[in-house]
Amino acid sequence: MLDEFWLDEENKLLKDQYENKNNYYIHEVGKSNICYIFCSSNGIYYPNTTETFLKTIVEKDRYEWWNISNSDEILESAGKIIYVRDVYKQYYVKGINGSIDSIEKLCEFLKELGNGMQIRTCGISSGGYLAVILGVYLQAECVFDFGGQWSLYESLREAKEDNQLEKSYCFLHRYRNVEKYSRFYDITGLMKNNKIPIMYFYSALNEEDKIQTRLLEEAEPSNVYCFAMKSSEHGYTLFNNCYKNVLSCPVQKLIQIHSKYKNNIISLRKICFHFMNASGATWECINDVIRCHKSLQRVVRLFRKN
Repeated sequence: MLDEFWLDEENKLLKDQYENKNNYYIHEVGKSNICYIFCSSNGIYYPNTTETFLKTIVEKDRYEWWNISNSDEILESAGKIIYVRDVYKQYYVKGINGSIDSIEKLCEFLKELGNGMQIRTCGISSGGYLAVILGVYLQAECVFDFGGQWSLYESLREAKEDNQLEKSYCFLHRYRNVEKYSRFYDITGLMKNNKIPIMYFYSALNEEDKIQTRLLEEAEPSNVYCFAMKSSEHGYTLFNNCYKNVLSCPVQKLIQIHSKYKNNIISLRKICFHFMNASGATWECINDVIRCHKSLQRVVRLFRKN
């Protein structure tokens, strides 16, 4: 049976990590004037148990995007790489630590670190939500948002229906009427008069993503380039080996690719040919076909045994 691991101030392990650790990491690369900021999501550790938290955060000191950001493609194009995480897994409503305890303070902190550099922010789901906020505040060159939320009120509603408010969204629920925090609960307003290019990849067959995308469309943004990916899994919008090429891609090329697929649902297999060489993209497609068919998986396992 899983132990009770509530995401609130009574959890001593979480409180210690939040108050006494940085929960950010800086990699000085020095190859260019580009600063990548990678925002971890609420999936930074899972499930919510003491064992998982100790192993993932305390022992391994995990940040999402670590492997992708350490690829040759990113390292060759980066001057600095910054990673941030929210150990409370509540959309960064309490920032990242005891000193940087709000999204506003996190924006100010990262502005100092990236001063004078071209900023690229990136994240999946709640990480994508934060990437948008940071990108607008820091006047980023580009934002990469993979299935990020545009309104947290929908997440609160779902948590209430599942009786998860106090256990999983304690702070998000508590601060919903406190302007200092709740001003970021709906970020569609940030799109008004904003020219920062936001590359928004979302799962077009996922109900949660469809709801969030409708909220975005109501704001009628001109700077958000929506890539409607043919996927039903929240956060699964590209093959893993595509991300490093997408993140290091020139903004103008991304806009050109978007114009090719605008208003269409995009195959993950097809789009990877825009970001990978023919050989690499072909192998990704073959692997995806195998992943989608259990009979082929059995054949591959049998072949490997022999």
